[in-house]
Amino acid sequence: MHVKNNDPGDPETFLQSIDWETERTPKEFVELAEQTHKSLKPLAHTEIGWKRYLSKNGFYKKFWEEIYPLHFFARHYFTGKTDIRLRPVFGKQNYDALVTDYSTSPPTVTKLEFTQAVDGYEEQLRHEHLREHGSVNAWGKVTVTGTKNTGHQIEVEDECFSVDEKVEEQLLRIKDAALNKSGKPYGKDTWLIIFFSNWTYFMTDEWGEITKLRDFVRRKVLPLKLDFGKLFVLGFYGEPRKLAPDTFGLNPTGKILF
Repeated sequence: MHVKNNDPGDPETFLQSIDWETERTPKEFVELAEQTHKSLKPLAHTEIGWKRYLSKNGFYKKFWEEIYPLHFFARHYFTGKTDIRLRPVFGKQNYDALVTDYSTSPPTVTKLEFTQAVDGYEEQLRHEHLREHGSVNAWGKVTVTGTKNTGHQIEVEDECFSVDEKVEEQLLRIKDAALNKSGKPYGKDTWLIIFFSNWTYFMTDEWGEITKLRDFVRRKVLPLKLDFGKLFVLGFYGEPRKLAPDTFGLNPTGKILF
């Protein structure tokens, strides 16, 4: 299916018109997701866009937290694979998508579980500040007074900070995301993909941040009780192939595979 509507209007109705749970090749899925993203992008920081995102069961929220991450992972891991089929799965199961490899007999099915290493409440406040003022410091400290019912005031500081401080904050968020998945039964046929914001850092190893990431995952994340066949830690920004150093594969003994 091709997305031809450049003005989606209500994003919920627009997204529901697309049959997302059909199996597609990586190329087909990436093209569909990117066309949809192009149509939805103007709504990202609007009132209707944010209300739809906050809806617990809305497709708009699913797009940003499940569909678009699958597109990004497909670009990173399945480029050029013609025997692979991808299918998002919506519901209360403990995975977000299925990957079927038809190059094997019988076909091999892998489950994908996505999670994001972000402070959701802080990001919500930062987006509200952006809508109100037109700009926002991506890393400034966020403070809020009052409530949404009584009227609240959001302040985002234009502060200076050290690179080490912000890198450490992001590493701890990655660990927290992994902790939320630890000690739960998933199985070795499931891969965990942790997405994090590499908007300012982790795009290169200029400040040693990717080196720190690899070391941190070895020391603090891999020892956790993660019942997954593979673990991937991926940034949302940049060319996916350049993020290969951020990818970790686990074999059943926990040894890192690069």
